[in-house]
Amino acid sequence: MTFLIGITLLAIGIVFAIRTEWFLRLFGSFLAAETTTLRIFGGSRLIYKLIGFIFIFLGFLFMVGLGDNFFLWLFKPILNLTFGTNL
Repeated sequence: MTFLIGITLLAIGIVFAIRTEWFLRLFGSFLAAETTTLRIFGGSRLIYKLIGFIFIFLGFLFMVGLGDNFFLWLFKPILNLTFGTNL
């Protein structure tokens, strides 16, 4: 099941990375990306490509079965502070 989730995330990420201009016309631009120094590097197009690459990264993690370990590593400090348990 996690392999199918990984394939889906990978496909969404590839579409985000390749069809950046379509997403830009569909959803519009990010104001923060267009008004800061990110506009030098592409602004909203850069943000849409980064979103795509994040989806691709998460897709690969889920495909090889490391998604749960990654999220546990990522959120372990927050969970320890909130619930006081040792994970």
